[in-house]
Amino acid sequence: MHINLTGRHVDVSPGLRSFVMQKLERVARHFDQITNMHVIVSAEKQTHRAEATWHVAGADMFAEASHPDIRGAITVLIDRIDGQVRKHKDKKSDHHRAEVDNHALREKTARQPEESDEPGESEGRMDDDA
Repeated sequence: MHINLTGRHVDVSPGLRSFVMQKLERVARHFDQITNMHVIVSAEKQTHRAEATWHVAGADMFAEASHPDIRGAITVLIDRIDGQVRKHKDKKSDHHRAEVDNHALREKTARQPEESDEPGESEGRMDDDA
């Protein structure tokens, strides 16, 4: 995943960059198919704002958050990104696959010939052993 971090009216220090990278590891654990991400951190009068745009297979996504503290804004942003990524992953997964596999298994077992049901054959074996 390629990450581009930009600061508007904020210096992007190595500590801030490592904080963002550390928080984004959680998103990468849940969904590793994010190709690129652009994170913008900006300072306004009384609040800090963080926004991100990222691309996954089939969609471009966007999230934003604001908070009085810059690290708080980034934390809220990452929580929102994580929620959107999990929702996207859930939409892309095939929930009916297990049902199809179970149905095929039931059909396969129903087609197999059952063991002989003749009553004298199994009872006769028990008498011989006794």
